[in-house]
Amino acid sequence: MGDPSIITVMFMLSLFAVLGTIGNSLVLYIYSHKKEKSTAGIFIMSLAGTDLFTCLFIMPFTEAVVFLEYKLKYDVACKIYMFLITCNIPFAAFMMVAIAFDRYFSICHPFLHVLNIVRAKVIVVCLLVLASTFGLITAISHGTYSYGFSNSTVIQKVNISKLNNNPNVSFTQMPIDNHSTNETSYVAYLNYLYANNDSLIDREQDYAHRNYTIIQREDLIHNGICMPNYILIGPGFLSAYQRVYAGTYLLSFIVVFVLYGLIYRSIHEHRAKRSKRKRSSLYHGIEFSHVETQFTAVTHVNPHNKHRSSNSLEHGEAADGDGECLPELQPMRPLAKSSSRAMSIKEKTLIANIRTAIMLFVVTIVFLIAFLPAWLMGLDILDYNQVIFYMYFIYHTTNPFIYAFMNKSFRDDLGKVIKCQSMPIVR
Repeated sequence: MGDPSIITVMFMLSLFAVLGTIGNSLVLYIYSHKKEKSTAGIFIMSLAGTDLFTCLFIMPFTEAVVFLEYKLKYDVACKIYMFLITCNIPFAAFMMVAIAFDRYFSICHPFLHVLNIVRAKVIVVCLLVLASTFGLITAISHGTYSYGFSNSTVIQKVNISKLNNNPNVSFTQMPIDNHSTNETSYVAYLNYLYANNDSLIDREQDYAHRNYTIIQREDLIHNGICMPNYILIGPGFLSAYQRVYAGTYLLSFIVVFVLYGLIYRSIHEHRAKRSKRKRSSLYHGIEFSHVETQFTAVTHVNPHNKHRSSNSLEHGEAADGDGECLPELQPMRPLAKSSSRAMSIKEKTLIANIRTAIMLFVVTIVFLIAFLPAWLMGLDILDYNQVIFYMYFIYHTTNPFIYAFMNKSFRDDLGKVIKCQSMPIVR
């Protein structure tokens, strides 16, 4: 407990846990009471739920593990911790990818309707299952038990087949020369015992040639430290899994940045088209104003035609054109207004989607910055620093502040909650 880094980590995680619990609880409350649900809202609530769970359970668990220096009495506690700490981070990374796809389709292909509320929920569940698979593999490959050699060396004639049937005993085995093919005998070598003792090796070889088997029994030993072991998963598979696990983050962020790059290009093209429309509308606006003036003058001269045109439009009848007032063109003014209103709604929807995309992109950047040092330490690219390593937990605290800073609607709802004003409950 005298290690200053341990004290720092515990204080840091306690602060993150308190702030994150309050902030994410507010996010869940506000978004769950939204009148209109959206795919972005589903993903935000999923992130908030994950962050809240992390603040309530995983951070305190991590504090205990760090305080005990990974010396855990129970193997199941070790496995549960490794499961939670492992599946939590990939799930957040996968959610970043899902959010990027959601924003891409909302902005670049708004009429495809690829994602809806139901599909968003299914995606969240599938990503949770995938992340849990990573956690399960890590939990299986860690524990407080490991294979270790007993202190005594048994020298005797043995039946290896009987020993191999014991699930709690394994052997590092090597065939002995000059033995009968009817007998299966092996010598178990304990490398670290005779690495610098040639005489011990000579004695073992001498015993071996006299048809004895030297057995260094390798038992399951409770070492009390939560660490990788090779009881159920071999070192080869575990090494490959660790590379896949690390590569998952790199792939996730590549996909995210590609998608946001496409979003930026789409926004840039949209702005260019809108600017071109505005320039071309100057001439059309003047022309339309001239035509509109003519229609108004004709209406004053022919009030009967105006009345009849209105009646025919109200009842859905075809206008009869007597060639004098062209009543079929009368709806041009409301049509122009309707078109302008539709364009305005479309623009507002696009702007809202862009703002949401920017906000969630900031969430992604914060996650990348927070997790990058720990990721590089895990790959041995950076030297391990315990305080900096656990700084990635700050990500689970920052999201509510990002929403409050970048989302006016969230700020307004947050103000109502703080002032204890009621919010409409959506059932």
